[in-house]
Amino acid sequence: MSQKRLAVVLVFFIGVLLMAWFAQLFFLDDVYQFLKKNMVKSALVEVSNNIDENNLDEIISKIQSAGIEVRIVDSNGVDRLNTKQTSLAEYTTEQLIDLYQDEVSENGIMWEHLTKFDVADESDEETDSAFYKDSNTCRMITCAQLVKQKDGTELLVLMRSIITQNGINMDVMWTQMLFLSITLLLLALAGCLFLKTRFNCKIGQYKEIAQELAVGNFNVCFPVQGCSSMKDLGESLNCAVKKFSEIEQNREELLANISHDLRAPLTMMIGYAQMMQEIPGENTPENVQIMIDEANRLSMLVNDILDLSKMKEAAPRLKLETFCLTDLLQETVYHYQKLTAQKQWEISFEKDRRVWVRADQTKISRVIYNFICNAINHTGQDKKIRVQQLVQDKKVFVRVTDNGPGIAEDKISSIWDRYYRIEQGNRTSAAEGSGLGLCIVKNILQQHQAEYGVESKQNQGSTFWFALEVLDQQQTEKIVKKQNQ
Repeated sequence: MSQKRLAVVLVFFIGVLLMAWFAQLFFLDDVYQFLKKNMVKSALVEVSNNIDENNLDEIISKIQSAGIEVRIVDSNGVDRLNTKQTSLAEYTTEQLIDLYQDEVSENGIMWEHLTKFDVADESDEETDSAFYKDSNTCRMITCAQLVKQKDGTELLVLMRSIITQNGINMDVMWTQMLFLSITLLLLALAGCLFLKTRFNCKIGQYKEIAQELAVGNFNVCFPVQGCSSMKDLGESLNCAVKKFSEIEQNREELLANISHDLRAPLTMMIGYAQMMQEIPGENTPENVQIMIDEANRLSMLVNDILDLSKMKEAAPRLKLETFCLTDLLQETVYHYQKLTAQKQWEISFEKDRRVWVRADQTKISRVIYNFICNAINHTGQDKKIRVQQLVQDKKVFVRVTDNGPGIAEDKISSIWDRYYRIEQGNRTSAAEGSGLGLCIVKNILQQHQAEYGVESKQNQGSTFWFALEVLDQQQTEKIVKKQNQ
């Protein structure tokens, strides 16, 4: 527990103790008087209800032991209860008869009378003065009620008790309060020290585990014990450790993939260059072309890595513009047709009509290039690739289909992952990709909030597709004409 929290706990306990002392100092006497009054009234009711019972003497003895005086007289002022002389004996017979008659006129309703008297301070009364040394005024309550016995005889029950605390009781209560305060304060200090020690022990465990984590040991687990806050902290840290472990694993995999992809073309280029330098007659156009292909492959890999890194930046911005998607598709297909003509690839383009879209033309062009390049790398022996443009429900679907070996069903969900590549055995083209092309496509289409996917069956080829919103053709043509003017 921190020093600040410890101070807060101590201040809280001290505040509680101060409030208790304040109540003891200013309200204890009032509370005592209130409780003592209720006690006298309850005793009067109890005696009145048991006036004919055999255990009346026991009840009266119990009441007297609580410091309450009792006197019972008849209509003639004659005592019916043999008790020791008390302050109630000051009532004369005539006064008792008057009280009796008053009660008869009031139908026996209970009455009470509060009396105050000064405590003498003379030396001969030093003991009595000390008995009430906390106040020079003593208060006592007198209650009376008319009770009818079973034989019809009516009796007057009187009770009296001092309701001011005496000095002995006050000394005892103040002493108890002092010991209670000291005990509570010591318990609070001990509790805070215990909690602080326990908390520091927990923090020490967390610190040791964090040090293990700092040196790269991700097989650690923070304890999920203690109070709810510590449990939440442990669960959060364990979740963070799991994420860090995944990031580290991805980083190692990324470095391994990049190292492998960069090493292969570099080794090939260096090997052919040395061979052409050392062996006469090996400086042939074929070997030069191999080196060029490997250099292009290396350039493609570096560009893919840079492009993907840019796409991971926060809130990438799209350069939205209105353009004819059909023209872009036709132009891209034409470029690939020229590039692959010597290798006897057949790339066809099918469209139903010209459509316009609003998107980032450069990035959509990159998506189309990646889809066609991916189809070239995985096409079948017939080397046929079909590019389609279909309009359905105000959306234009671009589909690129090859007749290659297809993709296994359990691999389809992984092809969009970074650096994932189909096994070499499934390729019919000698070219190798970087494993980043489809990941780049996914990022571009997600930025456009476009639909995309793949349909594939093994030995039946694959179809990669995406869909964009189609703009109204007539209005779009008018806008484009105005822009070109």
